[in-house]
Amino acid sequence: MMLLITGLTLASLAAVQDTALAPSRCGALPQPQSPDTIDAAVLAWMRHSRTPAASIAIVRGGRTVTERAYGWADLATCVRATPEMRFGIGSITKQITALGVLVLVSQGELALDDSISRWLPESGWAWRGIAVRHLLTHTSGIRDSGHDDQVYPQIEIDKKIDVTDSALVARLAAAPLNFPPGEGWAYSNTGYLLLSIIVQRVGGTPFPIWMREHVFEPLGMHATRFFDPRKSFRRWRGVTRSSATAASDRATTAAAPTASAATWASCPPRTTSRSGVWSSIRRA
Repeated sequence: MMLLITGLTLASLAAVQDTALAPSRCGALPQPQSPDTIDAAVLAWMRHSRTPAASIAIVRGGRTVTERAYGWADLATCVRATPEMRFGIGSITKQITALGVLVLVSQGELALDDSISRWLPESGWAWRGIAVRHLLTHTSGIRDSGHDDQVYPQIEIDKKIDVTDSALVARLAAAPLNFPPGEGWAYSNTGYLLLSIIVQRVGGTPFPIWMREHVFEPLGMHATRFFDPRKSFRRWRGVTRSSATAASDRATTAAAPTASAATWASCPPRTTSRSGVWSSIRRA
């Protein structure tokens, strides 16, 4: 009988693996009391990839056979990972954002062939001819702003500065297109950032809230949310690789009434529709 290994948290490992590049006082990875072949395989992979934390679920016939967590979720405080802990799932977020767009399409509120200029008027004439479907399929020609496209020039955005959606759209629209809409393909984080603004404007609700109400909750994804530093953490710490140094300590704190560092795995916060979903292997 086939075993399906799920566990959205594994998708986040690329995002957190650099945290093991810096010295840690936490010591060796915690070992299961009675390790089996699954534990051995996961722990060996973690050591090889220098990954501090992971969680997996094994599902057979729609029933969860086992769920396990490994390693240190926070290298600053040596908090152990747990199955309830939420990890960032990286760019798998884009598939979930796309689902949100298709929900609006199914409701008749949005069309795949709508010009994005209808919903992003700050772009002026720059994006005429670009449709919603072009953003979904990375065929819009709009330049990437996440440094994932290795072919075309990037749009440089200072992510430490808060700007309004209108100002951001105007800034992005000022950059030349890589190619005419529909005449090429280039990976674009920017396209999915714009989709979140479109969903927010069409739905009339902030994007993370709209996604929770129309996607996550209806599907029973109660442990899945877009990252929100105002609500997700009382304290968050991590070690990330820096271009200036081999490794650097960075600590971020944010007020939250109910959550603690033990609730979320430590890695840099992502807050957009391109990579901002956090989830655990448990649905609730």
